[in-house]
Parts: sequence; C-alpha cells; structure tokens
Amino acid sequence: MSDEHTITGKIRPYEEDCYSVARFSKMMTAKMQKNAHKGHWVTVSEWYLLRRAFEEIIELMMAMIKRRLGKATRHDVQSECCDVANFCMMISDNFERVEI
Repeated sequence: MSDEHTITGKIRPYEEDCYSVARFSKMMTAKMQKNAHKGHWVTVSEWYLLRRAFEEIIELMMAMIKRRLGKATRHDVQSECCDVANFCMMISDNFERVEI
C-alpha cells in the first residue's frame, strides 16, 4: 500500500504541496480574469458546467497528446488544466450557494 504523500518512495514535504496549489490557483485566477466578460457561473446550471468540464477534459487530453508530439507547450497543457479546474470550482461554488 503506497502513501499518498510520497513521490518515488520518498516523503513529499507538505510545503511543496502548498506551493503547487498556490501556483495553480494563480493560474486559475488569471484564466478567470481573462474570461470575466463571459458572465458569472451562478446564472447557469450545474449540468451545463459539468458538460463544459467534460469538454475541457477532452481539450486537456488533446493538449497532452500534442505536447507528446512536440506540437504544444507545457503552458498549453497547464492552461487546459486550469479550464478543467475552474469549471469544477464553479460547480462546487454553485453547490455552496444552495440552501440545505
């Protein structure tokens, strides 16, 4: 059984995790700012957001394939990762707003 906090059998420092999350969060925020003109996600259904997340997953897969073929950059892959994560965040945020 492997420890979820290991990389190649070595303990991964928690601080490295925090740095990775902070760096990714900055990229997500930049993408959100770039797309702010599209309106707020609270105006659309969670099912629409889920469909868009799936579409972004396909775009991520294509970017990863292109990267392997030398036809996309690391930034292209990271950008698609941010798109997927942002749609997941929007779904989560909409559920946060739902009254129990």
